[in-house]
Amino acid sequence: MLCLTVFRYCWLIVKYSSHVSAEKSDVPADWPRSGCISYSNVTLKISPNEESVITEANFTVSSGDKFGICGAAGSGKSTLIMGLARVSDVSHGKVIIDGLDITDIPTNIICSRLTIITQDAAVLHQTVRFNLCPDGAKSDAELWKVLETVELKDVVETFPGKLDQVISEEHINSTEKQQLILAYALLRESSIVVLDDVIRPENNTIRCVLDKLFCQNWKQTTVIIVTNQADFLLTTTQTLVLESGRIIEQGQPAAMVKNRSPFFPPVNLP
Repeated sequence: MLCLTVFRYCWLIVKYSSHVSAEKSDVPADWPRSGCISYSNVTLKISPNEESVITEANFTVSSGDKFGICGAAGSGKSTLIMGLARVSDVSHGKVIIDGLDITDIPTNIICSRLTIITQDAAVLHQTVRFNLCPDGAKSDAELWKVLETVELKDVVETFPGKLDQVISEEHINSTEKQQLILAYALLRESSIVVLDDVIRPENNTIRCVLDKLFCQNWKQTTVIIVTNQADFLLTTTQTLVLESGRIIEQGQPAAMVKNRSPFFPPVNLP
């Protein structure tokens, strides 16, 4: 399961950057363990020769936080999270994950340890099994269990080949595709998960699955949620608002709503 942008980049880095291995690195094998993230006066560019997209970003995500990021289209939300995987160029400041500066960590290691899922994720023309676990490290029982968790087991059981059924985006609808992506994310067991604009207001199935994951499977996991859905942001512990590449407000979303913040996405108030 690969994302057409950030996640495909990360997957290719992991697959082909054999000249830098995790075993030969000084990075601990269990890094990141707690999932703490700190942006300190960070300026980000898409590439070194381009203008800054994010300017002087400062925020901290604690272990296990459900951290929201919102803002209008073009405000820099995706660029901000791409800094975690070093897809964006850190031209100033520091991005620290569990005490380590990411500029000191090989990109393939960062990409292999974080899970970043975006709205334009794609299903490979491969088996269900491969889409869930490309390295084949998980048992059938584990695959079926995670499919049940994301409420996709009944669908896969209808396939003639079950887990070995070759699928593509023509075989499943958009909701089932997202369920498969979330199943993949669960199997990675990362301490940091990023969901970039995967929540749609009309998709109650995905919303219900995510509610369950946050309360159960990802209860101790650090999850960054990029969305403009106010009702979902209200379930986060902290939320920041971006405008033109700058953080213009951050704090507890309930307090933002109570204070009628002009920057927080519209929400129905009592």
